[in-house]
Amino acid sequence: MYRYINGRLELARLPEAARGLRIRTVFEDHTGAYWFGTNNQGVLRVGGGSSTRFTMADGLRNNGIQAFAADRENNVWIGTTSGISVWDGQHFRNYYLRTVSSRTVWVRAHRPGS
Repeated sequence: MYRYINGRLELARLPEAARGLRIRTVFEDHTGAYWFGTNNQGVLRVGGGSSTRFTMADGLRNNGIQAFAADRENNVWIGTTSGISVWDGQHFRNYYLRTVSSRTVWVRAHRPGS
């Protein structure tokens, strides 16, 4: 994995907790924590000197992770292969594909404070 810093690419070391995971997508939240979405292995959140793994057993809608986004309240929206999970910092709230108007979920970026 590489990260773009000060106009150049640098090799980024994956945290020990990410070893062996099939990472599909990465997201940095407002605290600087990194969220790693995997191919059917759930989510790994790394930040503040610790890591936390979330799976369906923790309330995640599905373990196949497609995308991340954040809203104005800093909730983390997690697009899975069968719906959307929203992490409010303590719990997941789930939305299922049958409850959204389209099977395609679009993520629109916003600037902080907008």
